[in-house]
Amino acid sequence: RAVEMNYRDKLNQYTRVKEPDKDMLSELTIRAKGPKRSLRQFAEELEVSPSTISRIVNKKTASANSDLLIGVGD
Repeated sequence: RAVEMNYRDKLNQYTRVKEPDKDMLSELTIRAKGPKRSLRQFAEELEVSPSTISRIVNKKTASANSDLLIGVGD
């Protein structure tokens, strides 16, 4: 049985090859959050700050912290 990589291991293997599509990232984050969870609840589940989720949703992803969420859908 294959051992599932933890998120930090995946992040260490992540290499950004181009700027993220902020519109797409925002839309996918909103979809992943869903209508029944608050932004704060969603952030807690992902173990990131609500401000990080807010920056992604509002397309203000200038910092490296926002890169943490790019791999969430993988």
